[in-house]
Amino acid sequence: LHKGKPLHLIDDTPPSFLALCLRSIKLGIYFTPVLSTAWIACISPKFCDQTWYKLVATCLASSGPAFIKWGQWASTREDMFPEKLCVALGQLHNEAPSHSWQFTQRMVESSLGLPPGGLLGVFESFDETPLASGSIAQVHKAILRADYKDAEDGTVVAVKVRHPNVARLIDMDFRLMTAAANLADALPALS
Repeated sequence: LHKGKPLHLIDDTPPSFLALCLRSIKLGIYFTPVLSTAWIACISPKFCDQTWYKLVATCLASSGPAFIKWGQWASTREDMFPEKLCVALGQLHNEAPSHSWQFTQRMVESSLGLPPGGLLGVFESFDETPLASGSIAQVHKAILRADYKDAEDGTVVAVKVRHPNVARLIDMDFRLMTAAANLADALPALS
């Protein structure tokens, strides 16, 4: 615990200008392969279908929760996007990046007010490998101890753990997207 707050709640300060600049550079690096090969995708349907759409999905998966969520939404919109792009983006529903077991253990212990290493005081077992990982969090299967808060013996529970810095990343990405939209709106050629 940090000043009485669980660890998972200590990410609510606004990002600094430097943090936003660094994040925009990182996103620029992630999106460079997609943007630099877009012209090939425009002239080669085979490259577009077999390579570029997968590259777009990989780029979004690497870019963080806001972009993963957008890709998940776009995958359901075959009325707006090519079917093969939607199929590639559909992988983001099942194959979002997961975080480490150490992070999961620290967050669950913090949330329950347990000392480090105290997880097995509440759970009989806790699967280290997540059942699923999404854009915001991942889910682990666990079995509660019979002596924990009148749980029945062998009560199976799903424990959802938010990814590290997810709120901060979404905040930064939305700030950057807003700035980009405002810039585009200010350009006469794009009005």
